Amino acid sequence: MLVKSQQYTPPLFSGYVSPNINADKSNFKISIGESANYVTSNPNGYFELSDDMVNTNLPCALKIYKDGFL
Repeated sequence: MLVKSQQYTPPLFSGYVSPNINADKSNFKISIGESANYVTSNPNGYFELSDDMVNTNLPCALKIYKDGFL
């Protein structure tokens, strides 16, 4: 029997934002599918999207955006 830990739930999606220019990696907004919910990247560019904030079918689009960036 497999029991899921309530203290640790791995993220559904995680990674690092790495802009092609020498820019601040923090505060990029990351969302999935058509969801209005998003997380922001930390100063290292790291983000995590947990499955409790994602209500979409897979496969889907991962959106990464920040004001002033294309």
